[in-house]
Formats: sequence, structure tokens, C-alpha cells
Amino acid sequence: MTSPIDKAVFFLHVPKTAGTSLIAYLDDQFNEAAICPARHWSELQEVDRAQLNQYRLFRGHFDYQLVPLLDTAPAIITMLRDPVERVISLYSFWRRGPNDPWVAAHPEYQSLCSAASDNDLETFVRMNDPRVRMEIANGQTLRIADGVHGDLIDSSNPALLDRALQHLDTFALTGLVERYDDSLLALAANFGWTTPTSRPKLNVGRDRPMRTQIAPAVLEAIIANNQLDIELYEAAKWRFEFLIRDIMKWALEQRYLDRVRQRIGLQNTLHYTFDAPIDGTGWHSREEHPTLGGFRWTGPETHSTFRFAIDSSSNLVCTIQIISAISEQTVSSLHIRLNDMVIEHTATALDTISATIVSCWIDRAWLKPEGQLNVLELAVEQTDQVIGESQTLNDQRLLGLAINRIDVVAAPSMSPSTELGSEPSAVDTPVEVPGP
Repeated sequence: MTSPIDKAVFFLHVPKTAGTSLIAYLDDQFNEAAICPARHWSELQEVDRAQLNQYRLFRGHFDYQLVPLLDTAPAIITMLRDPVERVISLYSFWRRGPNDPWVAAHPEYQSLCSAASDNDLETFVRMNDPRVRMEIANGQTLRIADGVHGDLIDSSNPALLDRALQHLDTFALTGLVERYDDSLLALAANFGWTTPTSRPKLNVGRDRPMRTQIAPAVLEAIIANNQLDIELYEAAKWRFEFLIRDIMKWALEQRYLDRVRQRIGLQNTLHYTFDAPIDGTGWHSREEHPTLGGFRWTGPETHSTFRFAIDSSSNLVCTIQIISAISEQTVSSLHIRLNDMVIEHTATALDTISATIVSCWIDRAWLKPEGQLNVLELAVEQTDQVIGESQTLNDQRLLGLAINRIDVVAAPSMSPSTELGSEPSAVDTPVEVPGP
């Protein structure tokens, strides 16, 4: 692995390689302002060159052509997939075509949709249309080597494979869709990011045929079209096994060092806003409120966690600002735990910004020893879908509470009952926020 420290990160997103799911994890590691908003080559070309070099995360279908546009070479990560499975997935995706909101927003892909919708799989994989072949014949090698807009656009050119392998040697990480969870763990270990947890796979085709359902003649045609991709994938698999071995060795070394490393002092205050990276589970992707800034919905599970380190020498007060809820009952059903200990809380309406402030007293005896992470757990009775004409089309997420900040400060010298009261309460009407 190459060292990614102090480099921008570029996720080279090859289509149908679990990229949408990975992007959700990547976005959680960066401040929103540090993420390049462009997701396609045409959008990237509209970004000012000086501004482009200010971003710290690039994720999109840019291929390797992004690299020459940056003043400093980024740390590049990518995901590869079994070439046969990828072509089958591509065909199924393009057949969704005109009915898919993403495709409707990118008309340049309409020709691919038509090619897949108007033909069976065998006809599709035997087509000689250059735009189709760019996707179904050695498409992974093409993108890693140069890109669909580069000089080596003949996807059967053996020079593509040589260049792609040379580029892989410089990548910070090349993961595998078939080893997706292990790839995320390797990514977190390499960059020092939050430990990934299970989350729903995004943009997954529900109606794609299984490989065992494909006629042998069709499989043979796909294999013949993707000889370079097959070689590239096999090389990536071999490298991945060595990568996992190296990470295991590194993790063991780090664990030993952590036990003997001198503890560093910690502050006794925490002011967290949701435009920052998050360490926790059970949160949807970051969104933006027009006046209150970044926020996240809890869900799809009923339990959400937030991990933090703080000085454990004094009692603390934790406040959580809720700017919306899926229902009034969701707020009233809220239960809070700290390090598996149930703690009481109060909920007070803040009329000035139409929010609910949840407050709870934290006794220093409940905190983890200095240097360890505390786990704040927020649990609601249920999460549910938003129903309303103003909501985003096809948004079927399970949501609970919309939260935009968490503060932990030193407690005043008074009892928790005096400061916070003893019984939780709920706001009657949550503030309306943009559709989730």
C-alpha cells in the first residue's frame, strides 16, 4: 500500500463495482466542503482548476484522466469485479433505463439504455457499437489504464493491460466487490478512518439474472470480450491477498503499540456538528438544512451510536439538538445509553429555531478511562418512511430523528435533578426540514 497521508483521495469509480455503496462510506470521512461535487467527466470539466485542487475527496466516473488535472498526485482507490458478473449487472442496469431517475438525469447514457432494452443479453454482448463495447469489453482495464476519453480507446489493445497494471502499482488500495467487507476494512486501516459497519448495499439491481441462468454460449461471448479484464482481475485478487496479510500484521503491531503508548491529555468539551466526519453507526447520509447546516437522520435501524473521547475527570452535560422527527412518538420514545448504561434525559422545545434540545447528565464514573472511546446510543421505538407529496421521489428510507449537533461540556456544580429535571418530555410539533 502507498501512504495516503496528506494527499487528496480519488475514488476511481468503475461502473457496477459497488461504487455507490462505497461512496456513502467515503463521504462520512470528510467535511462536506472538502468533497468535490462533480460526479461525471462533463461536470468535472466545468470546475475551475484552482478550485479543483482545493478538494480533498473526488468520487465519480472520471477514470484515470482526473490525475493530470491535479497539481499533486492523489491517493487513488478503486474496486474491481469479476468481469462476467459485471457485464451481466451492466446489462440489467441499462435495461432499467428510461425509468431510472439517474439515467433520466444523464441523457448521454440513453443509447446504452436503448441497446440493452431492445436486445437480449446475447445480442447485446455481441454488438459492435463502439459506445456499447467501451462498457462491455474490458471496461475495467480501459478505465484504470486511461479512461473512455483517453488515447487508448481500443478496448482490445494489449497495451491497455500493461498500463493498467502499472497504475495499480501506485494505487493506495484496489478492492474487490466479491470481498467488499474486507475491502472496506482494508480501506479504513490504510487511511486511519472509522471502522466500517454493515449498511444496506445501494444501487443494487434486483432483477438481474444469475450467472447459472445464462446460456453457455453467452458466457463464452462475455469471456471472449473481456480477456484483459480477466487478467487484470486475477492480478488484483493476488495482490489483495497480500494486502490483507500486511494489514493483519500492521493491526497486530498497532495493538501492541497502543498498550504501551503514553496517554495524551484530552479536553473536557466536545462540540460536534454534522458537517464533520462521524464515528458511529445507524446514520443516514449527511444532508443540508437551509438555515441550520448539516444534519443526519437516524436509521434505518432503531439504534444509532456516536463515539467520542473526552476527559473523564469531571461530570458532564450532553445536549442533542433534534431539528425534526418522523413522528411525535419518535421523540417521546427516545432512550439514551452511555457505554451500555441507561441515562435519564429531558427534552425541551427551542422555539427560536423550532428544534428540540435533549439534555442529559453524565456522571464521570460512567465514562470510559482516558484514551478510550465512549459510546452514546440513541434508541427510538421505530423508524418509518416519510409519506408526503413534498418528499423526494422513490425515497423509501427508514428514518427516525434528524439531528444537527451534539455538545458535551463540563457540568455546573449542581445536582442533575436541579439542572435537567427528572422526566423526559417531547416537543409537540417537530420542525419541517427538506425531504430526506
